[in-house]
Amino acid sequence: MKFLSKFIYFQILGWKVKGNINFSTDKLKKCIIIPVPHTSWHDFYIGVLLRSVSSVNTKFLAKKELFFFPLSIILKW
Repeated sequence: MKFLSKFIYFQILGWKVKGNINFSTDKLKKCIIIPVPHTSWHDFYIGVLLRSVSSVNTKFLAKKELFFFPLSIILKW
């Protein structure tokens, strides 16, 4: 799954990550990652792909109205 996520994120979509995507847990205990610029609905799946590409254990914060089938499967994954 990680290979597929990286292929889609970097090769198909052509996105790049600036900075260090492999955050050191020694230096960083907690953080908030916000995929921006939030100009369209595409930001959601790009954020999901970024979560898969990075080695950081991440969670989503979303309002309860977003947790409906089939979107709830992706959000709870």
